[in-house]
This record gives sequence, structure tokens and C-alpha cells, in this order.
Amino acid sequence: ANSLGTGNAGNVHINANEIHLSNGGEITSAAIQAIGGNIVINTPYLLNLQQGQITTSVHNGIGNGGNILIENPQFVVSNQGKIIAQADAGQGGNIHLIAAHFIPSVESLVSASSNLGIDGQITINSPTEDVGNQVLSLSANYLNAASLFPRSCDARIADQRPSEFVRPF
Repeated sequence: ANSLGTGNAGNVHINANEIHLSNGGEITSAAIQAIGGNIVINTPYLLNLQQGQITTSVHNGIGNGGNILIENPQFVVSNQGKIIAQADAGQGGNIHLIAAHFIPSVESLVSASSNLGIDGQITINSPTEDVGNQVLSLSANYLNAASLFPRSCDARIADQRPSEFVRPF
């Protein structure tokens, strides 16, 4: 929901059971010279930011940044994810996160700032689960386990190589 001129940015409202933002995926509202739009996310189960981001921003001028409200998910998991509400000369947007569990990685960022104005406020109503470096991404390249095991007896018999049994002396 972007504004490229002097108009205000639009608002974004999302209601979904689960939200997954990964590999640069984003939900954004931005204004060049006006007031930033608000982002409201209501999800009962999971908000997963896997190198994804939720941002409101004002790039130039005195417009205030938009606000971000994340309501009621059971889990907010942020693995290198970003939640940012920023402004240039106006007041930074506010971030309100209300969740049963907030699990950020060390590389995650939650920021409400203004370059020249007053920073916004961040309110997190959730126990922050400190998992340190324990949150990681699993590889999408799976190992073919069949190549690690010797061929079965049936396969060797098909090649006319019968099974052998060795009796120790």
C-alpha cells in the first residue's frame, strides 16, 4: 500500500489463520512525502518471518510513520525477520505485538524509529522466548538415504549374485 507522491500511504489489514513470509517476502506500506499507512495483522495461530519483513515507512518529509499492530497469534517466530515502523522527519510509527509466544532469533529486528523526529514506541505483550542461536533453517536439499545403504539381497539375486554368509573361524 504505497504512495509515490504527496498522498498518504494506504492501510493494510490482514486476517488469516497463518502467515509465512520467507526469503524477502514482505508486507509493506510506504509513503514518499506524506503520512505512512498502518498495518494490522490478526492471526490466531502463527506469524512466521523467515527472512521476511513487515514494514511501514515514510522516506522523506515530516509525515509520521505508520503503526504496526500484530494481534493474537499463538506464535510469532522471527528467524532473521524484521518488523519496522520508521519515518524521516516525522514521528516514527508504533509497534504493538500481542502474542502467546514471541520467538526471535539473534539476527531479528523490531524497530520503531525516526531519522530526524521522535522515535516510535514498541510494545510487546508476550513472553519473549530466548532461544539464542537455536533457531535455524532446515535445508531444502534432502539426502537420498538409499544411496548410503548396501543393496538388498533381492537386488543382488536379480543380478545373479547370491547372498553370502561367512562363518568365523
